[in-house]
Amino acid sequence: MIGDARRETSISTFLRLYPCWFSIQADVLPKAQVLLAACEAVFQSITAETVEACQRWCMDTANAQQLRWFQRHVESWIPPAGSAWDADTRDRLVHDLISDFPKQVQQASNQRVSTAGQVHQWLMVHVLESLGWTNGVEFTHLGSRRQADLRIYGPDHRVCLVEVKSLNARERLTNSLAQDTRGHDTVVGVGFFHDATEFNSDTTEALIRTGALAVYLPKTTWAQLPDSQRLATNVGQQRFYRPIRQFAADMTHFRMAGRLAPFTD
Repeated sequence: MIGDARRETSISTFLRLYPCWFSIQADVLPKAQVLLAACEAVFQSITAETVEACQRWCMDTANAQQLRWFQRHVESWIPPAGSAWDADTRDRLVHDLISDFPKQVQQASNQRVSTAGQVHQWLMVHVLESLGWTNGVEFTHLGSRRQADLRIYGPDHRVCLVEVKSLNARERLTNSLAQDTRGHDTVVGVGFFHDATEFNSDTTEALIRTGALAVYLPKTTWAQLPDSQRLATNVGQQRFYRPIRQFAADMTHFRMAGRLAPFTD
């Protein structure tokens, strides 16, 4: 947001190595790996049991950093104590509000969406690594520009594709799952969504129609689903919606058996 790319890269590299200095990055939106390094310093490890708390910490911290930048930017318009608004200050404020500030707000919003996507993917990578797995061996993190975000490798060359989405990307989750199921019979989604009302009967039917076998939601979101949705089943008559804490156990079962574990709450 402020400062050139070289400066941001240098700061990010330093903070990944020394997350205790995280608070010095007060004028830029933290990079995903910086957030995760600082998060691990707070929670010690990112596992199936801690991932939801880690996700909230990462998003709250990123939002607070961004808010502080906006506050300082606005404060730069205010004259020193005891000084009156002069014409130059007034004109600068008007110009900034009309021309520059909206662009900066949009840029910050775009960066937040991009960072959120990366954070949530890497959170799930850490969950898998907490099982003793290695990226590139038991699973592969592909990133957003490839089919699926994660691939989990099971027996007999079976592969489970995993889509990870967050914020207001429920429709993108549906579209991505539909694309992934073309040629793959084990596809699941992980959605860090916090509004249970989004998952009504129409949404549930659309998600199940994609052919995906499960969608993992935060525990509070999952618990707030009405029974008619929470108890919905996939094409194999297994529970479709599952809490995110179940993800690691299901992927472990897939690694051994080539299918998801039966789930009952």
